[in-house]
Amino acid sequence: MKVRLISMFLLLAVSFMAFSTTLTSFDSELNTSLLEAMGKRQFFEIGVEGDIFLFQNAYDYTNLLSIVGDFISQDFSLDFVELTDTRTFDFETSDNMNGHFLVSIADFGLGVVGSFDLRNNFQMSDDLILAVNNKSSKTGKISFDLDTLLKFGLYGSYNFEGISVGVLYNFLLPLVYAPEMSMDYDLNQDSTNSSLFLDTTLQLYSPFNDEDLNEFMERRVDVVPLFSKVYENGGQSLDIGVTFGESSDPVFGFGVNNIEIKQPTFKNEITYETTFEISSDGVATPSEDSTLTSKPFSDHVEYPVPLALSGFLRIPFDIFDILTYGEFLIDDQKINWGVMLKSSLFGFIPLSLGIEYFNDYWATSVGFGLDTRIIENRTEIGLKSKDLDTLIDLRGFTFKTSFAIGF
Repeated sequence: MKVRLISMFLLLAVSFMAFSTTLTSFDSELNTSLLEAMGKRQFFEIGVEGDIFLFQNAYDYTNLLSIVGDFISQDFSLDFVELTDTRTFDFETSDNMNGHFLVSIADFGLGVVGSFDLRNNFQMSDDLILAVNNKSSKTGKISFDLDTLLKFGLYGSYNFEGISVGVLYNFLLPLVYAPEMSMDYDLNQDSTNSSLFLDTTLQLYSPFNDEDLNEFMERRVDVVPLFSKVYENGGQSLDIGVTFGESSDPVFGFGVNNIEIKQPTFKNEITYETTFEISSDGVATPSEDSTLTSKPFSDHVEYPVPLALSGFLRIPFDIFDILTYGEFLIDDQKINWGVMLKSSLFGFIPLSLGIEYFNDYWATSVGFGLDTRIIENRTEIGLKSKDLDTLIDLRGFTFKTSFAIGF
């Protein structure tokens, strides 16, 4: 009886402290028109957001806790034996930084946005790891890819009778794109010493050539030719979104992203060749005859920008909201989806709990923050994994934080 009374009291207390919450500009990844949803602000908003994702399949949570303990005790070492339970060592990172400035004028919304994306994937067979453990020699390849993208946009929206329509014009500039790169390695070991040679040939696609890169490093840039190359090689696209419903009612929306106006292209292939020698004590020494060259393509190489259809549904309850969302990538024939519970403690501390399957990764997240009339902050931390049953092994981490001010 006492347990029931205590449970009822806690449930009643939570119901008084927690409230349904509205969608804001931080939710614009669900639908472009949500950029104009500035929460409790009515005139303008300046916001920045950072998102970091790291994944590795070599260590689980037991290994990581041991590594953290060794690091704290200043006895850190990397035991290659612990890596041999996987056939391929996979390390992936995906990072994003974006910002926006929005102005609301009557039923219209105007704004500018910008973002920078960095994605990298590194794969190495465990043959090299086994060779290190067994003190034997081995040759092979290490593969990785690299993708960096700058994006700038102009935004406009119109609201009428519970309907919001938003359009975002994007200018896309991929800086460096390398879908398939590899390094040849040559491991030589004996009972007394060992050395690892990495014969590196990096082939990168870029709108710039080696002379442009040297000018960047020497801080002597001719602005007119630079902007000419940027405009010639950059891409253009549109994101269009529509939402229906008021903040206190169920809200749903759908959108079309990456409607191609002009596809980004690359005119140059940059090649960097060098050889690294890594000694047994971990010191890497590049060769003195490293070269950096570039050659123009006879035609051009296109940067992939996938067309996507998206939709979401938010159902508000007294103390929390249920938010479901999804995306269909037309070219890849791939479906991404997610479900999130959102609430607000005392009306100004947003909380969230979610699970999703996006871009071949399962992910869970827990969010918290601060939401006042002037200042808004939201932070999410989570776990990611390619397999649902290994999600709690701590092989993949995500950290996302957003900050906005306005009136």
